[in-house]
Amino acid sequence: MLTTAYYEDGTKVHISDYAKGEKKVMCAAKHPLVGKKGKIVVHHFAHAKNTACDPWNSGTMTHWHAQWQNIVADQINHVEIFIGQDGNCLKTGEPIIHIADIIRPSSSEGIRPLIVEIQHSPMSLETMRAREAYYQAMVWVFDFTPRLVKKGNHNRISLIDGVMHYLMDKVTYMAVMTCSVGNTIGTFVIVHSRTKYWFDSEKPTFYDTGFCMLELLHRLEKGFVFTRMITYKQFISANMPPVDEKKVEAAKWFNDDFSLMEMIKLGLLPNVIDVSSIVSGVDRLEILYPGEELGLMGFILRPNKEYPNGVWCAGSYHTAMETPQPINEMNLNVKAVVDIGLRTMMNDAIGNVRVGSTGSNNNNMDSTTYSALLIERLKRFLQLKGGMVSEVVKKGKKTNVIVYCTLDTFKAKDKFKMLDMAYRNPIKYKKSKKYSSNDTPDPNAKHTVLTHPYYFSELVDLDNHLRILNN
Repeated sequence: MLTTAYYEDGTKVHISDYAKGEKKVMCAAKHPLVGKKGKIVVHHFAHAKNTACDPWNSGTMTHWHAQWQNIVADQINHVEIFIGQDGNCLKTGEPIIHIADIIRPSSSEGIRPLIVEIQHSPMSLETMRAREAYYQAMVWVFDFTPRLVKKGNHNRISLIDGVMHYLMDKVTYMAVMTCSVGNTIGTFVIVHSRTKYWFDSEKPTFYDTGFCMLELLHRLEKGFVFTRMITYKQFISANMPPVDEKKVEAAKWFNDDFSLMEMIKLGLLPNVIDVSSIVSGVDRLEILYPGEELGLMGFILRPNKEYPNGVWCAGSYHTAMETPQPINEMNLNVKAVVDIGLRTMMNDAIGNVRVGSTGSNNNNMDSTTYSALLIERLKRFLQLKGGMVSEVVKKGKKTNVIVYCTLDTFKAKDKFKMLDMAYRNPIKYKKSKKYSSNDTPDPNAKHTVLTHPYYFSELVDLDNHLRILNN
């Protein structure tokens, strides 16, 4: 889908300046185009069937993609440019191979222009490598915004202008950290996604979240990446050709006035953690932080002389070193009273991220990590003084979170109501080896029959409620 075309005399025209039916228009390969300016789809020029001149440019353009191109000041010379193998801009009639979304020409002769590829739709790894090899000097911008989906396919609900919208988040923001010490200073976000191609690029990569840009700094294990938060203004200044400031302001998308704390209150980002220092290099990443969460996000803990308790490390520099000491509960500083269900899942997850270990099932690792972190968020929200005994139980296609009742849970019944967790008190109650002397579930027993009072909720619903309540 194109937003620019050529008249027969070679003059280039943008779709916004084109009067439908006024003159015949064509692409640079001289294939006939039709101007489409309806009320639903983004205004564009369409090829006739089987005449598309670039197989990389055959998808439907989204409004998100169009607004990135629309802010460019010179729509004729910097948007949808036909690029030759040598990096030169081609004219109509020349053999056309590929069309660049946006180009930033170099001020020096003989230097290839910087290509900005705006990517929303899925792509194969082969296509990604082919584009990178062809354009050479380029940056990627991937769409991290939620997708609007049908009810049942959603993992988040949003009320907009009184209308319920069902959304699918393709990414999970696992941790937000700030640092003012070390060689890396700023605000950083650890992101997880199963959309692998987003993290497989070999060129500079940025992610548009809808409230800021994230710059990819390091790839971690198990589908995690370490990113730096930057403003739209910073990205545009460093990578884009001159833009029309009036269009930037009118779009409202590129507004950098967002508040980090507001994003946290809305449940769009997790709470900020302050780390002591971050040291970042080409193939190494070291974070000094006393907590244990990073062990679930692709980091390994390495003790050294300066920090006996260890530094969280990632990168090929560290994986090439000798295997570190096993990560266990003691050197993770796990508290004496912890959620039994979380401890079991954390140990399983941690076992998969040790150096030299390759999990046989990535999906199992993903679900285990997700469940463990959700239980941790639930525990923090409830703030039960005596600890919490819980289970994550898969029943058919549903996954339920179960919290067994104790004196503390009864005191926190209002919080369970806020989470919309249902209460169950089985009619048949009998003591068995599954229960200890104080009538609380034995965490070492397998609960084949639930005969103890408990609260429960479907895992996805619980996640949504915790987001809303700013846990």
